[in-house]
Amino acid sequence: MMRDGVGCGCYFVTFSILGGAPLLLSGAGAGLAYWAAAMPLDTLKTRVQSGLARNAWDAFQQNRWLFRGWQVALGRGAPSAAVTLSSYEFVYSRLS
Repeated sequence: MMRDGVGCGCYFVTFSILGGAPLLLSGAGAGLAYWAAAMPLDTLKTRVQSGLARNAWDAFQQNRWLFRGWQVALGRGAPSAAVTLSSYEFVYSRLS
């Protein structure tokens, strides 16, 4: 819940800040912001859930590489957010 709260907060704030930019660029920036904020928390969650650590602090002490795999997460997150937010804005404008 913490990962998604922080990530979604960064996602929508970034999309709002980049509102003057082209829509696909704003969406891609929002996706990058989501994963930049959520990646360390997701890594800690995964280590606790897989049994490699007892709690988040234990996972943090064991694994200082909280951004391992960032290339895949950001490479997937930016295009998917760009398409998702562009689609949303297109449908919203047509329904209004």
